[in-house]
Amino acid sequence: MEEAMEFAAVAQSDGINFHVLTYQTLVAAIRKKSDASHIGYLEYFEKRYFA
Repeated sequence: MEEAMEFAAVAQSDGINFHVLTYQTLVAAIRKKSDASHIGYLEYFEKRYFA
């Protein structure tokens, strides 16, 4: 994560909008914006990759 934060700082100093986040954070954000039809897949994905 430290390397990603360093890269983000360099990218932002060059005017590039870059955000660092984990897959867990990404999936949580997707879950909040998804409708009920995607919950099954998100649950599968979380169990498969985060358990």
